[in-house]
Amino acid sequence: MSFFTSVAEIDWILADLPPVDGATQNKVAARQSQSTKAPVSFGKLEDIAIWMDGWQRTEQPAIRHDQCFVFAGNHGVVAQSVSPFPAEVTAQTVDNAKSGGGAIDELSQLVFAGLGF
Repeated sequence: MSFFTSVAEIDWILADLPPVDGATQNKVAARQSQSTKAPVSFGKLEDIAIWMDGWQRTEQPAIRHDQCFVFAGNHGVVAQSVSPFPAEVTAQTVDNAKSGGGAIDELSQLVFAGLGF
């Protein structure tokens, strides 16, 4: 299984994606607005679904080669009392996940997604 090796590689791949089909997106958005649920009750998931429908040009998109990526950093939040844990815990948590002991490992296995760090 191959993983992205840099943010630049992700940017390059995203820039090379085909444009979305607005007509498909409009159909999906209209259908979503008729569903028996509170408007935008699924938040960003609805936006992602509409984008994916338009990108794949179908009202029933599929994910065939999925991957889950973990990005971790402290960015000084410990010093601002945002986290009750010391900065060292971030590295320990990532190491635990890399060795298969994290919740993200269970979730990615559940949906058969590759996992990258």
